[in-house]
Amino acid sequence: MNSVARIVSMFCVISTGIFLCSGIYCYVCCGADVVLHLSYIFGVFLIALISSILYIPFLKEDEFSRGKLIALRISYFLIINFLVLIVGYKLDWFIFGNIKMLVGMEITIIVVFSIVFLVEYLKGLQEAKKMNLQIASRQKE
Repeated sequence: MNSVARIVSMFCVISTGIFLCSGIYCYVCCGADVVLHLSYIFGVFLIALISSILYIPFLKEDEFSRGKLIALRISYFLIINFLVLIVGYKLDWFIFGNIKMLVGMEITIIVVFSIVFLVEYLKGLQEAKKMNLQIASRQKE
């Protein structure tokens, strides 16, 4: 998969993950009658866009040592966490003084982050299997 396709895929996975997890979060915390404004949708797309762009260093992850890759992933998580908290605060998704809302937001961030990296990991495994099958079939010929 080329770099642009991976970035677009990340955007889609991140957006879907945020909508899914925040939908569950809103339903559990506020009930089924929650009304979300257009600013919420644009906020999610903004977070997904910035997160996708910040994912670019991972496109060359095979060039990093294991330690550098772990440090990069931790840095990425902290940046994304900061981004979501700032955008969420500016769009009134939660109140910093309300510990329950802040903990719920953190759990949501962690769940979405985990889902996104799990999906990317599984896609990478699938891609590696395809390449191995292609190599094996070419060696037989």
